[in-house]
Amino acid sequence: MLSVGIIGASGFTGAELLRLLAGHPDLDVQLAAADTQAGVAVGDLYPSLRGEYPTLAFSPTTDDVVAACGNLDLVFLGLPHGASQSLMPQMMGSDAVIIDLAADFRLADPADYLEQAVDQIGRIAEACHRSDLTFGLEVEANLVGRTGHLLAEIYRRVNHPGLVLVFDAANLIVQGFSTTEVYRQWEAMKPGLGWVHIKDYRKVSGKARGKHVDEHMLDNFVPADRGAGGHERILADLKTMLPSLSKKLERRGIPGVFLDLEPHVRGGGQFGGTSGPDGMGVALRSLCRVLDTAKVAYHLRDFDDLLAARGLA
Repeated sequence: MLSVGIIGASGFTGAELLRLLAGHPDLDVQLAAADTQAGVAVGDLYPSLRGEYPTLAFSPTTDDVVAACGNLDLVFLGLPHGASQSLMPQMMGSDAVIIDLAADFRLADPADYLEQAVDQIGRIAEACHRSDLTFGLEVEANLVGRTGHLLAEIYRRVNHPGLVLVFDAANLIVQGFSTTEVYRQWEAMKPGLGWVHIKDYRKVSGKARGKHVDEHMLDNFVPADRGAGGHERILADLKTMLPSLSKKLERRGIPGVFLDLEPHVRGGGQFGGTSGPDGMGVALRSLCRVLDTAKVAYHLRDFDDLLAARGLA
């Protein structure tokens, strides 16, 4: 069993780490540092993790706590951009393996990693294909495929039936792209499109373009009818693609085109922010308003549908 510490354990990255590590049979989280939550029990901040971490509480990120990390086997840094650089000199002399999940020690140009990404994603797509699965690659800030054009190029080079692209307008707005630019990236991704993630983001200054997206910016995700993503135009265009796209996905064993609602990613991962049944209801009503504006027909499952599904109609 390897001992593990997390510095920056209460944010989006830290919460996901706590969730993932809780299910690992060979890793034991012994330290979770988070200045803003120091003294708070992990289970109180994230009730779904109370059973996994019954006695673990967040520690302040003091020099003593950082020094204590040197006695652990593995330390994750889930800190905001720029914060890891100040801690690394204190930790470099320890025997702990340090994994920095921030962007402090990465190259700025995603093109430097394009060939590596194509190779690795190609292998993932092939592995999925052999298991009758389809791999969806989402456009995402801070990754190689951070823009629609980069993702479209990865799709073109991989050229594998087990790979489709997942569009997310909010993940582009958060990087400083305009509504018009988001639509251009939608058009670039259309040849490889599989499905669409639905959430939005308030307008961001164009000065943010090309820069690292800090964790605090996740607080500004909003429902689809409140942001700058331009979902009305995108979904109206998707409507024209549905017959051909549905056939493409059905050949892969996927029963149609999915719009994946994401109310949970507003500052807290699946354990916080606007997650939960009420958040999903808000997101759904927002999507319906966008579909109405775009003149896209839809049907909400009703009681008769439930009866039919259970053979009771």
